[in-house]
Amino acid sequence: MELIDKIKSYFKNANLFQSQDSKFYILTATKLTLVPVISFTLIIYSLRTVMEMNYNFFIANGFNSNEDFKQVFYDRVLMNIYDFLPMFAATIIAVFFTGLIISWLVLKTYELIQDHILDVMDEEEDGDFEAPGMLKTKLISQVSRIFLKYVKMYSETGKAPKLKLPKNLENLKSPPIDKVFFVQYSLIICIISLATNILLFSFLNELYQQVLENGITLLQSNKVIMKFLVAQEKELFNIYYLSIGINVALYIYISKGIVNSIDGVSYGFSRDMISIMRGDHKVRMRPRFHDPGQTLAQIINEYLDSVFVEESNVLPLDQSQNNEVLPPAFVEQKMTANGEAVFHITTPDGEKVENIDKEMLLKLVKK
Repeated sequence: MELIDKIKSYFKNANLFQSQDSKFYILTATKLTLVPVISFTLIIYSLRTVMEMNYNFFIANGFNSNEDFKQVFYDRVLMNIYDFLPMFAATIIAVFFTGLIISWLVLKTYELIQDHILDVMDEEEDGDFEAPGMLKTKLISQVSRIFLKYVKMYSETGKAPKLKLPKNLENLKSPPIDKVFFVQYSLIICIISLATNILLFSFLNELYQQVLENGITLLQSNKVIMKFLVAQEKELFNIYYLSIGINVALYIYISKGIVNSIDGVSYGFSRDMISIMRGDHKVRMRPRFHDPGQTLAQIINEYLDSVFVEESNVLPLDQSQNNEVLPPAFVEQKMTANGEAVFHITTPDGEKVENIDKEMLLKLVKK
């Protein structure tokens, strides 16, 4: 599977935390995994209280109060409960890997765009970009398809082509909901939540059956004891309902943050691409520091620098000074990560001087 190969590559190259994309994988998976961990912790803490209450009730009704008997009581009640521990561990691991799958679904389109641009730059690809399947309905896929066609036509003709944007892109002013991702994500979260809740229900039901059987075995059955055990069943399932509520609330809260974050990143890329198609060829992709897609932004910017060289990077030189003609030279302007302008010079002799400021540029030009 492509996702598993990608994860193996991250570990093999020891770069699991070296990029924002890989950090997004881990962070998303960790957030989703915290939900069942919190639910299980709440259940275990509540059961500890219930077990203490049971033991004290049984002591009040004639059960031996010796510490050895207390241990025997706990062991008898929890005897079959230990079988659930492997299932709890398996659930945690499964949720973590599900988080990785969700991250992979989110970044899949970015990887496709990235691979397409690299192929174009290496002259291995000459066709238009087209995302497969449902990925083509994503905002970033729609905008990238038109954007890459625009850049390709400009590189071939040297002129800005006139491409009509669809109405939904023409009036793009805020991050729209990615319906494809929302449906995929909602389905996966529902499956996780259902599986977790079924496991919690089975665990609590098994616990109650153990308490009931051992209570009847260890004590003489009477109306008081049976009334207590029936009332306790209601309390146990109140704990279950509380854990479900917390489970669902946490998934909604975390999901809202993940969805909004991804929609915001796609909107940022789309906004910058649309600005370029409207004629502002100096615009570059500028995702926020913690956003995924940093590698894609870097590759797109390199591609744009190679296509829009004459329009954005080449500066005309004054060809006269003291009635002398300066030798021709090329001066390229670049932007650093801090937004500062630096210049690269290639002299007629082929000598290159890179990353100099404006003051040094003027001195070299005068020479």
